[in-house]
Amino acid sequence: MPPKNYVPWIVTILLLSLLWLPVSVRALTNPPPTLGATASTFAVLGASAVTNTGPTIVQGNLGVSPLSSVTGFPPGAVTPPGTIHITDGPAATAQGEANAASINAAGQPGSVRFQYVGSGGCVCCGILIL
Repeated sequence: MPPKNYVPWIVTILLLSLLWLPVSVRALTNPPPTLGATASTFAVLGASAVTNTGPTIVQGNLGVSPLSSVTGFPPGAVTPPGTIHITDGPAATAQGEANAASINAAGQPGSVRFQYVGSGGCVCCGILIL
């Protein structure tokens, strides 16, 4: 047990540290970035190409914009109500929303986790961004 003259200091330090706890927790609990109404409907979204090499089943929209290469569908399939969007309005809008979400996440204090995949793509908020 510490000498009695240290007890008030220890109590003071502990109480002061509790005052900073909500600030530090708030910095670590940023809300996840939102993709927007259009991008959130896409399961796969590419900027230049989407390539499939097997019997993949995509549940949601598949899109590519601004370039237009989609290969491997079939044998891959997009299940309804999802469709394939190649350089059309929804694909372009989804790219803009995904880029805005990425920029927003990068500007957040603390950390936002992206899962990087091959060819420079990443998964953010449940969508594959290539």
